[in-house]
Amino acid sequence: MKTRVIILIILCCVSISGAAVQSVNLFSDNFNRPDDTDIDVSLVGMSGTLSPLVYVEIGDNEIYPVQSGTGNPYPELTSIVDNQLYMAYGTNMTTMYLDYNFNDSEITTAGGMRIGLTIVDGGNFTDNDRFVGFGVGNTLSECQNVWFDFNGDGFRGRIGNWAGFSDLWIGWSPNLGGKIQVYKNGPTSEGGENYAIEGIPLSGNGDDRLELELFFDSFADGSMVNANIVWNGEVVGTEKFAWDADGLSENYIGLNARQGNRIIVDDLAIDAIYDEHSKLVAPAEPPSIVTVPGDKKLDLQWTKGKDGTGSPNPDVNKYYVYVTDELINGDPNFASSGADTYTVNEPDTFKNIDIDYDQVKYWRVDQSVEIDGNDSGPNDPNTITGFVWQFETQKSLPVIAEDGDPVSLLRYPYTDAENYEGDAVFTCTFSNLVNPVNVSWYAASDPNNAIVTGGDFVVTDPANNGIGIDVAATLTISNVVADYEDAYYCEFALQSDPGTVVATSASADLGVRRQVAHWKLDSDVSGYDNGLYIDSSGEGHHAEPNALPDPESDIDFPAGVDASTNESLNLVANPLYAADSGVWHPAMHTGEITISAWVNWAGQNSQNQVLVCGRNYATGVNSWFFEVINGQIQVNAPGYDAFGVAMPYGGEWMHVAMTAAGGSGTLYIDGLEAESSDNYAMNVVEIPVYLASSGRQNGTLINAFNGQVDDVQIFNYAMTAEEIVDNFYNAILGESVCLYPDDTFDIANTETGLVSGDEGFVGDCRVNLSDFAEFASHWLYCGYYPTCPYNN
Repeated sequence: MKTRVIILIILCCVSISGAAVQSVNLFSDNFNRPDDTDIDVSLVGMSGTLSPLVYVEIGDNEIYPVQSGTGNPYPELTSIVDNQLYMAYGTNMTTMYLDYNFNDSEITTAGGMRIGLTIVDGGNFTDNDRFVGFGVGNTLSECQNVWFDFNGDGFRGRIGNWAGFSDLWIGWSPNLGGKIQVYKNGPTSEGGENYAIEGIPLSGNGDDRLELELFFDSFADGSMVNANIVWNGEVVGTEKFAWDADGLSENYIGLNARQGNRIIVDDLAIDAIYDEHSKLVAPAEPPSIVTVPGDKKLDLQWTKGKDGTGSPNPDVNKYYVYVTDELINGDPNFASSGADTYTVNEPDTFKNIDIDYDQVKYWRVDQSVEIDGNDSGPNDPNTITGFVWQFETQKSLPVIAEDGDPVSLLRYPYTDAENYEGDAVFTCTFSNLVNPVNVSWYAASDPNNAIVTGGDFVVTDPANNGIGIDVAATLTISNVVADYEDAYYCEFALQSDPGTVVATSASADLGVRRQVAHWKLDSDVSGYDNGLYIDSSGEGHHAEPNALPDPESDIDFPAGVDASTNESLNLVANPLYAADSGVWHPAMHTGEITISAWVNWAGQNSQNQVLVCGRNYATGVNSWFFEVINGQIQVNAPGYDAFGVAMPYGGEWMHVAMTAAGGSGTLYIDGLEAESSDNYAMNVVEIPVYLASSGRQNGTLINAFNGQVDDVQIFNYAMTAEEIVDNFYNAILGESVCLYPDDTFDIANTETGLVSGDEGFVGDCRVNLSDFAEFASHWLYCGYYPTCPYNN
């Protein structure tokens, strides 16, 4: 049922003629200067109170991010040509920012600012990832770390779900004949822009203008900004966002473009807007979710727009307020709808809006302007049309609170008394105001049977039939063991209708740290039995080789790394001794992994060599690769940067290990960290896991590791550097390893008598009196010649 209300609010009249429209140009650039690839080597064409300003061009003449390397590979990406600005002038992308923080008091006094440029030519490429635009609300740090290319974090964000830095970015795209893309507050939605305003073609006259008008009171974090998106002088969209400058109150403006040939723009302008037709600048908006009071009435409040001096507009004496639960052509009901008119005596407030649960309300406040002693009416073009605001009312059914879903947990099993952290407790926090509910917990592996209190599982029902705000329902699991590893979630059903689920929480994983595979690769039944490499971890991930090695053969099973390991598997004898351990994932409920192995590398051959990987050739889904490619041992994952080091030696045993967790990974050689990456993650899906192969192609396991392999272990959590040593190095060699061989203070070796600087010096991995004595022997030494300037 659509509800409509129009309210006329009458205030005291003040007979003052309307102030003239006024704006202050802060910075303009018409680019009328000589052709140059350095676009601000000349300042001709710049004007405004802040002129001149510097353009910082990423990946062009000035800055090339550390992430991408060094140098100046695209000097003509952004150029002055024929008194215009050519952006994306080549095969890559223009990314630049104005080196100025646009948060002047001039802007806040005015209550608004406008950014605009003219698009002269949009280029030839028309796909969705070609554009030209600008973003506001960037911090200086964000600008300095923006990616110059289209495949990383930028001002806009991009197709493929890369984040964007700008609080609000708008730009024109030639896709679909022309459209305006809109990205809000950084991260993009799945698959592209937050949304697009379509049907915006270029006129062909070379004078199409894209502008963004912003209205706000403060640059403080969280302050709301209302925006007009303007095309050729016409408002084609409105938007609302919040400043997010990390507490810095910074508003750097970033400009970017991408095309296959170039996009030509002109007449960049940034203004402070003083306008008697300014929108309401500080509405006392209801929260996004409105509490429904007992009388089901809501008060709306706002603050009038400003005049040409930045003061509240004295010519506004009436407001026309529209409230509806349905938008008509993207706007609340127009003044011509014929709805009733109400009069109240309190300024800037309309009280007693009727609301109820489960509603979405849209509202708009138009400002009547006094002209020649008469107030403009609802249909008068002089009446200032307001922004559309909206709010929702509380739900009558349960709603999971923000951050109220259960949180994933990673635990040691209770049998590991030294490390056990105690019970695993999952909590779901929700609000439920009207209807009593039942809450049930489920394990994802058994969605048809709710968990009931018993044994190691305790379900706590919420009090008061689940009615209240921030109500908690909990599931407690004690004596955590591997059998309890699962994903858990809760469901809500009305007590009046128990068979109908009305809300469901997100699931949370319970991961239990442990060894999930251990292939000893010995010839006896503990390592190889019945045509399978036995998994001695107890998890049952036995691996089936493509060709069967001979357990009686010293060639197929030569001596391993140490007597304690017995034999090893020799893949030089036959690469088809590589094996398939079935479909699973070590990190299924933990998101973490550690892989350890001893290898004796026979050298590079004509193929990639894989030690362990998770890969599905049939579906094309990959998870991780621990491999040797072109003589480099590396850790790899689809869509991320491989990282690794050259194989330090061949023809002898060495220990290799990798860990991955939380978007980062580490490679270890002989117990020490060799390389790491903060850009590494796995697809955690059930997938074929291969031993010494990259996968099965036409029934044959390919890309076998070239050498001997021994004692391969996989854990479902990321071990620390100390655990790598404890669990791998000590276990086989019975030796300790120095975790910090390059300690600055380890400058004397007690056993050898050598000190730092002596030929053959190696520290003893401890700092003691010998190190102090060596340091003290150089006390007050001065290296200046011929005299020391210091008074010793």
